[in-house]
Amino acid sequence: GSIARASAALRDALVTVDFFRPFSIDGETGMRYRGTGVVLDAAAGLVAVDRNTVTSTLGDASLTLGGRVTVAARVEYVHPLHNFALLRYDPACVPGDVKVSAAKLAPRPLPPGAEVVIVGLKSGLNEDIDASRRVDFVCRRTRVANSGWIKLPLPNPPRFQVYNAETLGLEVAPPVDGGVLASDDGTVAALWVSCAYQPAPNQIASVFRGLPIELVARVADKLIADEAPPPWRSIGATLEPISLAAARQLGLDDATLAAHVRTPVAAAGAAG
Repeated sequence: GSIARASAALRDALVTVDFFRPFSIDGETGMRYRGTGVVLDAAAGLVAVDRNTVTSTLGDASLTLGGRVTVAARVEYVHPLHNFALLRYDPACVPGDVKVSAAKLAPRPLPPGAEVVIVGLKSGLNEDIDASRRVDFVCRRTRVANSGWIKLPLPNPPRFQVYNAETLGLEVAPPVDGGVLASDDGTVAALWVSCAYQPAPNQIASVFRGLPIELVARVADKLIADEAPPPWRSIGATLEPISLAAARQLGLDDATLAAHVRTPVAAAGAAG
């Protein structure tokens, strides 16, 4: 099918987010960050972006809308566990000839093999974050390659990092600063977020994954209604999936093991 509908629905809903923090905090040493945000409510001026762009509530944020105008924004919310933050800008500051529209959110399961359209912005960044570079709109059809937990090395010093989260990988992912995973009609099922990690001492890298949009919608819906964000709870532990063979060595009983086993034939049939 055509991706033209997704492109038209989301072209005015994606914005470039620049974030500047003149000091180090929470283990983060960078000062300038750039990513892609998605407008969740144009009337309320609410925008979602990943935490590798907006790392904390302490810093200056700005949004470039339609590649034509830049407006100031404030950090409204940074989720303590999941990889997203919410910004708010004043819609009155947007000129009348600049069109801004909100993305339509539609949470849905995205199993491996599911077709999606990745829609994002690409600015051709360098280390100096040259604001004069043109930002390109990217829209491409692809498929979900995997869904699950990703293992990232522990950072030193400690800083925010994705963990205990079910995220999505794609078969083919064009280089973008961020964006969304959508249906052909442009309804958004996931944010395409940058996940920072530390591969070696004094090095920072990132990998992009899909964050299910329902995690964002739970908080955004409350803020749009001028209500307090929903409470969150954590056991303060990092969980890790292991194989059934390893679990059996650790004492998993046969009955529980059998309940989690699927034959290769059955698994292949279910996938097809």
